[in-house]
Formats: sequence, C-alpha cells, structure tokens
Amino acid sequence: MHYVLSMCQPAVTLSGELMWESRPVKSNFLAGIHEFGHEKGSFDQVVLHRDMVVMVELWIGRRVRQQLGEDGSETEKADENEAVSETKLDDYEKDLEEETDSGDLEKMKRRGVKIIYEELKLVCWSAFRLVKVNETDHEEEESAGRKLVVDDGFHRLPLFKAEEMPNPEDLVLPIPGSTDEPYGRLEDATVELRVYSDVMPRPTSPLSEILEFRPTSSPYEAWIPHRRPNPSSSPFYPGDGIDLYIDGARFLPDIVTATRVSGRIFNHKYIKVGSKVDISTDIDLDSSVYDPRYIYCLKIREERLPPTSTILLKMYTRCRRTRELAIVGYSVLNVFVASGTDQQPATDSSAIPISLNEGGHQIRIKQHLPKLSSIMNASLLDDISAVPCASLLVRLVHIPRDGGLSHGSLTDEQGQSIPTPDYADGVYDSMQCKPSEDESRLFADMMTRQVLSVRNSMSLFGDGIEKRLRDDNGRRQWIAKRLWRLQEDNPLEVDLTYLSRYKPSCGIQFALDSAQNLPWSKLTQCVFCFAPPASFYSGHTDDHVRCTKSINWSSHQKCPEWRDGFHYFGRRRVHRHLVVVVHLLALDTGRRGRLKVTDEAWSAVQVFSDGYVCTSRYQLPLYEGRPNKVVFDYLRHYPVTTALRDLVGQRKIRLLDGASAFVRIADGRREEEVPLTKEVCLDYLPDEQRSKYLNVRGSRKQLSDFVPKDTDQNEYEEKLARQFNELLHNLLHKNKAKWG
Repeated sequence: MHYVLSMCQPAVTLSGELMWESRPVKSNFLAGIHEFGHEKGSFDQVVLHRDMVVMVELWIGRRVRQQLGEDGSETEKADENEAVSETKLDDYEKDLEEETDSGDLEKMKRRGVKIIYEELKLVCWSAFRLVKVNETDHEEEESAGRKLVVDDGFHRLPLFKAEEMPNPEDLVLPIPGSTDEPYGRLEDATVELRVYSDVMPRPTSPLSEILEFRPTSSPYEAWIPHRRPNPSSSPFYPGDGIDLYIDGARFLPDIVTATRVSGRIFNHKYIKVGSKVDISTDIDLDSSVYDPRYIYCLKIREERLPPTSTILLKMYTRCRRTRELAIVGYSVLNVFVASGTDQQPATDSSAIPISLNEGGHQIRIKQHLPKLSSIMNASLLDDISAVPCASLLVRLVHIPRDGGLSHGSLTDEQGQSIPTPDYADGVYDSMQCKPSEDESRLFADMMTRQVLSVRNSMSLFGDGIEKRLRDDNGRRQWIAKRLWRLQEDNPLEVDLTYLSRYKPSCGIQFALDSAQNLPWSKLTQCVFCFAPPASFYSGHTDDHVRCTKSINWSSHQKCPEWRDGFHYFGRRRVHRHLVVVVHLLALDTGRRGRLKVTDEAWSAVQVFSDGYVCTSRYQLPLYEGRPNKVVFDYLRHYPVTTALRDLVGQRKIRLLDGASAFVRIADGRREEEVPLTKEVCLDYLPDEQRSKYLNVRGSRKQLSDFVPKDTDQNEYEEKLARQFNELLHNLLHKNKAKWG
C-alpha cells in the first residue's frame, strides 16, 4: 500500500492555497509505520493569519506497472497480482524507487516499465493550528502581525477517519490534552511531522526509537501468586509413605512437541534413594504441548528416606526443528523440611525432626545442570539460568502409617488418588516462579499461541508409524518410546532462540560491548545500523545509525570497552536476512582539536532465524575497511555467514587478523537473558583461525591516556560524543555520493 501525504492551508494567503505532496512510500523496514524519510515541503512568502491551520491527508492507492511492448502498446498489471516472489518484488520496487529518486527516467524507459497509481482513496486525516501568539510582543504591535508566529517544533497528531473529514471552514480542532475528540479516531494511528520557520533542524530519531509498546504486567492467569500459609510441621516417621504427583508443565518454549519428565531421588551425596523410585511420566494426548498434563503419580513406599532427599527431574522432548531428542531443562525439589521451617535438612541425622515438604509446588525449569561437585539439594540450580516462563507443577502428599504407631509396611494401594487441581485454584506454591519484567512481556504473547495438542504434534517428529496407530494406548506407547533416552544417545538442550516468536511491537535490543586485538593505535568509536535498509551507507535518513557514547576509560586501547548497554529498536519487520552491521572508526583529534575519523573495520550479525530473534552474545570477526554496496547486496540475499564466507573467498573483503567485536542481541522481551557474563557464541569465528581470536594480545596503553591533561573524563566524553555526532551528519552526505 502506498500513501500520499498532503498539507494544505485553507486560509487566505498572498500566493493562494498552499499544497505539498510527498512521494509515495510503503511500510517497509518498520512494521505498521510509513517513514517518509524527512521529506521537506517549503512555502515562501507566507502571510500569517490567526486562523491558519495545517491539514494532513493520507491517501492509499493501488500501484500499477505499465509494461511497454515492442510495438509501443501498453499493458497494465497491478502489483498484487504479479506472480513473483515477495523478495524479488521488494528488490524490484526498491530499484524503481532508487531510479525515481535519482531522476533517471531513461532507465525505466529502457526496461519498458512505467509506474502509475490508480484509485487513490483518502483513508485518514488530521489537523493542527499552524500559528500561535507570541505573548512577549506588545499589544499595540498586533496590527503589524508581529504577535503571530509559526508553531515550530515536533507535532504528533491523532489520525481521524476519512468519512468524518469536514470542510476547512467547518473544522473544529481537538483541544490539546483533552480526551474528548470531535471526530472518530482511526484506532491509535498517529502522524508525526516537524515545522520550522528559520533554520532546518537536524534529522531527529526515527519512529523506531520513539514507538515502544512493551507491557510489563502479565495477565493474571499466567501466574497466580500463592505461598504456603504455614511451614510443614507434621512429623514424618520411618515407614510413612509419599505420593508424588507430577501434574503438568506451563508455558514451554515454541520449539517443543510432546514431552516426558523423568527423574530420581538422591541424598546430598548423590546416592540414589530407593530401589523402585524411578520417575517417568505419561502424557495427556489432548493437552497442549505448551501446557501439557502428565497426570502422573508415583507411590514412594520406602522404610526409611534420608532427610536430605532431593527430587531431580529432567524434561525431554522431540525438537520441532530437528526431530531429534532434546532436553528442555531440569528441576529440583526437596522432599523434606526441618519441622516447623521451610529449610531443607543439611545432614541425614535422625536426630533432626523432619516433615514432608507437603503440598503443591510450581518449580522453575532450569537450562543446565551444574558440575557434580555441588552438593545435591534444593539450591543446586539456583545459579543456573531458567527457561523463561517455563515451570513444572508438582505435589507431595503425606501417607502416614497409622500415625507412625504400627510396624507394618505401607502398600501401593494405601493412599487415595487425589484429582489434579486447576492452576487457577491457587493450590501450588508459586513464589519461586514470580515472573520478571521480561517474562511478564512474554506471558502476554505466549498466552495467545495457537493451541497444538500432543496428539496433533506427533506428525512433527513422527516416522510414519504414528499414522497407523489405532488407539490412544498405542499412541502413548509410541510417544514414550520416542522420548526414551538410550545409552548411546547424547541429547542436547533445546535451542532457546525459538522460545517465542518475535513480535514487532516489542522490538529488538542490540549492544556493542567491546572489541579485541585491534591493530590500530588510536581511540575507537563505533556505529551500527540495520541492513536492510542500511540508510547510513546509502546516505538516506529513513533509518538512523546508532553509535557508542559511553567509554570505559580504564579499558585498553587494543581491547576497548563501551558501557552503553542495550539500544532499543522498535517495530522492525521480519526479514530473513536482516543483519546489524557494526562499523569501527579510529578517531584522531588532531593538533587543533578537530575530529577526524578513519574507517578501520566492520562486521555483521544475523538478527532473525525463522521469525525468531537470535538472542545471544556473539564474538564477531572483523573485516578491513568499511562495507560497500556489493557487501550489502550479498547480505540482503544470503545468510550472513554464507555471504561473508563467499565474499572472503572472492577476495572482495578481508579478515582483520585476530580482531573481533563482542555484541549482544535480544528479543525486546528477553534482554535479561543476555547479561555481559553470558557464555559467548563462537559460531561466526573461522574454524581454522579460531585460536587467533581467542588469544588476547596485551596492550599497555589505556583509553584514559587519550584524555587531555587537566580534563575531566566525563566532560571529554560528552565533547567527543558531540563532535562524533556532528561528523556522522557530515558523513551521511558523503556516503550518498559513494553509494552511487
């Protein structure tokens, strides 16, 4: 869809009616946003009047390509009916836009293509008062018009439905700050523009930096707070029994299919407890793979259980992407507490009175197991990152042996089966799973996932046999066999990249944290931007480049660090080859303090994988110089690792020996998962040269040595940032010329 933006001034002027029309644009790299790229409409010799307004109209039109035949005949074809791929169509439209912008109409004629727009339709509009009264002027000057000034600055206007657009003479302007609208709003749609009457302002931050919708509160039913009112105090005697229920799981990642929970009970020395205490759940075929019901009960009837007994659970699945057996995560729960407390006994001494850790428990699922040197207890996984949002629902029920007075053994039949409670009933102690801010954002989207039953997921990891199974008992057995780990199996943890599908309104986070083994000897600053559109390198202002600002002055010149943290990019559209390009520049202040920069190195990192943000921390190899148009053409059409490898092989780019940059990228709802301490992904480093990138070359010179004497570091940093921003603005125009 293409929009036309018009401004008109219906009041009387010397030159008559004022009108300006933008070029047609479509929503491209920003979802739900039409970026006009700071287009400018200029009006000269305007006589100001008190009732002067600006009316903004947005029009939608069908784009038609008119093909010229060899005989000069014209054939019209609407774009939406073209039998070409979306990617090719995007490239085609981009080429036409570049040709139109450059005014080279001969190229279009040679290709036999002409672009026209048909059936333009007004879809929405807005208006604001252009003139305001300058209260500082004297009353007697009003007749000379000096009290009337243009309302300069940034304006964000609500958009109204086209059918309610009045004639200019009947226009009633909305009162600023009022909730009463004189016309019907077009939902939450807005239009943004700047007005100036003197010097044209610098291009401001694009809409992607302004629009941010990231709710921090989760739906109530996603997590219901409940704490056990009183610590367990009923004594647990030797010979008493336990019924262990594993009821289900909640909010599992998108990548799972059917799941199975297995486990054992250990004492604090990792000695297995009991001869018949092996946990292996069944699954309800009609439950959701994301919130499965296991309906499992293990009757533990041991004569004596050690006070330090801890349940260790492991969840298996068949990965939706690979169909391979994978581990979703691990959970632990202490079986006993010291009577009257919530503390797990530290030893197996019989002198300590113990009680069953009775009741319902909502427990976290953690990503890894620690080294076995740790003591086995309920704190085993405290320092391990959780699988966001995911949890297990477990219950422990005390089955006393006649109050502990008789000496007979309990049987499996003793103890009554208790139905699975509804999570909404608040039975499970859930305080361990209190959601973080990021998890609250994820919950809101994960609750709207399309339900996929375990039954229907069988085809996603099946071998064809599942189609011939006639009854549910056979299906459950088939699933159990597919989820059983054999001795020769070595399943990996699931890839949490595929936790929750990206949502444009939640945006993307990116951080450039440090660089390593830089060969130059000057101060380094960095810029980074998304490609496409790579606006900075083509000299356009549609999408602004970001830069590092906060320097860690105690870091070394060869291995500089920046403390800016995450930069937020909102409303980015999914593009399967979208990358963030990182560009390192060497700074030279010179003798007169005039800042100069040299293009030294660059790299790129993939943003999406099948509609999911590649949330992780990466070490990226650096390439010499700066990226050019050939590089961006490759990056647009191929995965980044393939594109860069091919470009190196063709000698169009060269690796900078052993130099690298450390970056983090995260879904806008998952920045908490990628701290600076997160393990680094090395997938981008060349295998044959990996040792060069992992060995850090020493550097004696600290960045603080670049700060002039008797100058405060913070003041110098602010001055440097201002100069660097000024320089980037000048580079923008030079880049447009280089782009060609």
